Amino acid sequence: MGLKSQTQRITNLSIDNQSKLKLEDIAIARLEKEIKNNQMCKTGYTIQTTKWLERSILFKGSCLQSKSKQE
Repeated sequence: MGLKSQTQRITNLSIDNQSKLKLEDIAIARLEKEIKNNQMCKTGYTIQTTKWLERSILFKGSCLQSKSKQE
């Protein structure tokens, strides 16, 4: 008597574009809250890429530099 291994099925979620945009808006609002609460990116930030993963959204971006550093 051994342990039987069971294959777990992960359902592929099909989501329409309108729902994706709504979820992205929610995720960005949470990101903005975290940035503000942790006092990061005081001069703003930019998101360069958005990638949808199986169960999450990955944003890649960076803080904007202050104007005095850019000149």
